[in-house]
Amino acid sequence: MLRSMKELFGYSVAATDGTIGKVEDFLFDEHTHDIRYLVVNTGGWLDRHPVLVAKVAFGRPHWPARDFPVKISREQVRLSPDLVPDAPPTRQQEADLHSHYEWLPYWLIHGHGTPTAHVPEIPARLCRARELMGFRVYGSDDAAGHLVDFILDEDDWAVRHLIAENEGWWPPRAQMVDMESFFKVDAVVEQVVLGLTAKQIGECPPYDPSAIGGREHEVLYDYQGRPYL
Repeated sequence: MLRSMKELFGYSVAATDGTIGKVEDFLFDEHTHDIRYLVVNTGGWLDRHPVLVAKVAFGRPHWPARDFPVKISREQVRLSPDLVPDAPPTRQQEADLHSHYEWLPYWLIHGHGTPTAHVPEIPARLCRARELMGFRVYGSDDAAGHLVDFILDEDDWAVRHLIAENEGWWPPRAQMVDMESFFKVDAVVEQVVLGLTAKQIGECPPYDPSAIGGREHEVLYDYQGRPYL
């Protein structure tokens, strides 16, 4: 099922023995677009931020109840390794986190190694999704609006689309752009660069929030917004 990522912000995160906080953000891999971690704001019960939960521990959100279950306990969260606020974890920090929760690291799950004490030195490039919302969206030739949301697939927890809103139109027009066109992030100038022209971005299918919840957009359009025959 396809879902708006922004819709999940603020959901209660339910551990196996009680609530641990609210959904604050997601970290996703810049190259594969797989979501790696949920970022939890623990509020007042745990005076330490952030808390990361790996995808392997995700349950399926209860959308009407605004509840996001995870397969960890409050005690595990309380004893989890400290992380630097507002900074992606280093690979060693990721390894320590996975060891603490006894999660198999994703870099092993996907066949990039075998379980061993050795930790790869180069971490994946992890993007903070919430930080990118508001960044300018640039095509290969010109500006094409700004990024307002991501569409995720809750079946495999991958980011499928980004939503680019073009304020040059009135009312503003939002386009649903396939993540295959996602080229790079330039955090210094707060830009997301896509491998499409501004015209191609403008020709992507319009974003209809009421239609999200199925795969019809993936079936009907390719990554340049052209309908499949």
